[in-house]
Amino acid sequence: MIKTIRRPNLFSLYDRSGIVRYLKKMAARGWLLCDMHPFVWKFRRTEPRALEFSVIYDRKGDDYDFRASDRQKGMVEMGEEAGWNLTAATSTMQVFWTDDPDTVPMQTDPVSELDSISAIMRRTIRYEIIILAILVGMRLLQAGTYMRVILIDMLTDSSFVSGYAALLLLIVAAAAEWIMYFAWRRKAERAAQTGGFVDTPPTRVITIFLIVLVAAFLISQIAPFLKDYPKVTLAILIPTVVTLGAMSAAMALAVRILKNKGFSPTKNRLITAGAGFVVGVVLIYVFVSISGTLALPTEPEDYSLDLPVEVSIDGIPGAPAGSYKTTQKHKATFIAESHIVEQDATDGSGSAPYMHYRITEIKTGLFRNSIIMKAMNQFSSGRSVTENASLWGADRALQATVYSGTRSNYMLVYGNYILDIDFSWKPTAEQKAHIGQIMQSIVSGQ
Repeated sequence: MIKTIRRPNLFSLYDRSGIVRYLKKMAARGWLLCDMHPFVWKFRRTEPRALEFSVIYDRKGDDYDFRASDRQKGMVEMGEEAGWNLTAATSTMQVFWTDDPDTVPMQTDPVSELDSISAIMRRTIRYEIIILAILVGMRLLQAGTYMRVILIDMLTDSSFVSGYAALLLLIVAAAAEWIMYFAWRRKAERAAQTGGFVDTPPTRVITIFLIVLVAAFLISQIAPFLKDYPKVTLAILIPTVVTLGAMSAAMALAVRILKNKGFSPTKNRLITAGAGFVVGVVLIYVFVSISGTLALPTEPEDYSLDLPVEVSIDGIPGAPAGSYKTTQKHKATFIAESHIVEQDATDGSGSAPYMHYRITEIKTGLFRNSIIMKAMNQFSSGRSVTENASLWGADRALQATVYSGTRSNYMLVYGNYILDIDFSWKPTAEQKAHIGQIMQSIVSGQ
């Protein structure tokens, strides 16, 4: 028979009403809370009972301060005298239970409770804002790098687009939670003036939404690398998770030992950080030493895409004859989709003929013209001249230039398609017309 179970903590820190309702429901099923961590709660099996619960907040609670434990011991003694039993606690919260519904409430001062919750939530919201600001800053730096390179790369990068979407939703959800908290606090302040308590708003749905968004954000960043570089990604991801887990365990153990020894909060923080740092350095050294003996690939491990090649160098009239190797890559988001093809002569010499191209479909009509204009402006910023679009059957055309003249690199627009194509030779009018016919058939869906 299972004696203990663990459940995720799906409540905002200040949601005492939601926490009490959930704990009463679990107690009625025969599970009593016995341990609390920031993300997971532990329950032990007991007889199903109708219990009352009370959540008490400690505004000065500090994981590194042994004096917080002394204050909590005093609260436990007061609770036991009134008939309340401590079931679990963290540095900022204590949870008590009683089987007597007529027991005097643990918390009788709404002003004191509100002050404690406000102090704790100020710290919590401050940390959340710092984390979100760091994530936004990293995203903006990545966007700036992309914007200086190729817009199409950014729009077809599933990691980039999905990461931005998840981050935006994460900010909206966090803001919604903050708004709910401040709206509740305003009501609670008015009620506290007359000695009344106000139930906290339900936060479980928003918390679940936030967890899902965080998971989506992390997956969106890891999945593309796992797809293209599975061995390298796992060789980095697994040691990282193991190292972070070991560092967290070492720091948690150090905090507990130092608190029991009576170390001051400052010394506790410094020694704990040092313990985590040492464990991290040792494990990183071990994993780096192990990885040095592994032959890890540095290129994508699977180019075996079985996609139709829209434009083949073998099918272009008058193209250089020879044997060619074709590699392909497909990138897609809900905004744009690209098919990248590189055809190179198999002799591998620097002067060997080649043809590289990227066909991109702009899938959203809302910003189609803006995206096309931005892509052409980026192409132009690398020095280009206007090409005769009619030779290609295109709507618009540009040709890249160098100081010594033009290059055989073109950007062509066909409706909502962009073709960026680069030749090792100067294409003839017949070859341009041939490629234009292929693109026209793609646009028309034939």
